[in-house]
Amino acid sequence: MTDTTERKESPAAGSAVKGSLTLGICGLLCVILAFSILYRAERTGNRRWIASRAEPIDPKAPGDAAGMVRFSGLPEGDLVGDPDTGTRFVCLSRTRYEYRKGDGSSVGPGWRYVQASTELAKDLRIGAVRIRLEEAEIMGRDAWSTTITRPERGGEATPRIGDVKVQVSGIPEGTPLFCVGRLAGGYLGAGKLFLVSSHSEGKTLDELDEVWVWRWLRHPLCFFLMLAGFVMLGRPAMAFVRSRPDHPAFRPLARIGWPPYLVLSLALSFVLVRYSRYTADLLWVVIALAAGVPLFILARRMIGAGSKNS
Repeated sequence: MTDTTERKESPAAGSAVKGSLTLGICGLLCVILAFSILYRAERTGNRRWIASRAEPIDPKAPGDAAGMVRFSGLPEGDLVGDPDTGTRFVCLSRTRYEYRKGDGSSVGPGWRYVQASTELAKDLRIGAVRIRLEEAEIMGRDAWSTTITRPERGGEATPRIGDVKVQVSGIPEGTPLFCVGRLAGGYLGAGKLFLVSSHSEGKTLDELDEVWVWRWLRHPLCFFLMLAGFVMLGRPAMAFVRSRPDHPAFRPLARIGWPPYLVLSLALSFVLVRYSRYTADLLWVVIALAAGVPLFILARRMIGAGSKNS
């Protein structure tokens, strides 16, 4: 009778084990996916993180530094000269307008756009480091600007037909630059990030922060993925703990029911996602556990089987 009962219960037990295993795998995949999205946002795709992790160097004496670096200094080299202002620029933008009549009879005279141009320094260097400016993302292009009208007429404000107005903006010499990029052979060029900024290091890092809307779209998604993963992992975890109620490490956990577990999952998911700037690196811990625990269980079974055979 006992053997018959055990045989009848074994298919149900096997089905329960398979169901728990399936839920465990799905839950683990949800947690890994959530952490992967957070890791990409906070590490591999986070421009602020990349810039802050670059090695700080002295551009006057870079030594053997190579790879991603950051530094600040005054620009030198073959800068762009502006004939109207007599100033040299790292980056110079000029927009020209002419005061003339409109195309139609009903359109009065006004300032009409003529052309615009942007020039970059051909040989820019800071200290001993040369910068491939044409490859860089330039921040703070309008660090300095002015408008020049020709001809000048003293205090007369009303323009006349044929007058020219030029709007000049750019980064003039004497403006400290903050740079981040890949240093190789004394040249700073493109890498994970390459920027030249007329802002201070702190302001540049602040501007590299992602647009808030992406964080608000990403965080709810990761929160629900994380929560779903923990909930699905709950069934196999509770089954495992309750199957060993006498084990000292599992005895307190065996008393936890679903309501406390759900509350704990909610709180943990919220903390992990809310503070993803600090918790994103836990991705590697989760992956290590996902790979290590099955290997550990398999090794124990093999050792146990070997000891029984001997």
